[in-house]
Amino acid sequence: MMKNKDDLKMIPCGSPTCKELMPELRLIKFGYKVCVKCSTVKAKRGVPVMFGSKDHTWTDLVVMEDNEYKAFKERENNKFGGFDKLSD
Repeated sequence: MMKNKDDLKMIPCGSPTCKELMPELRLIKFGYKVCVKCSTVKAKRGVPVMFGSKDHTWTDLVVMEDNEYKAFKERENNKFGGFDKLSD
């Protein structure tokens, strides 16, 4: 078991223009070929949402892409209401 990040085996980033090192597990375990700095994937966003009615309610976390979150917040700010399907 690794006790700190210094125990990680580091390999070069797969991007030809990048000179950064990345953990080998990023490639082996998750299949990412480039480091975080070279990644084109944006951070995910989450919104807590309450479902159900009366005494049968629960709160769940809806995880979405950044552009979906921005569209959700725009709808929320414009008072269109509801958490229905967002258009593409």
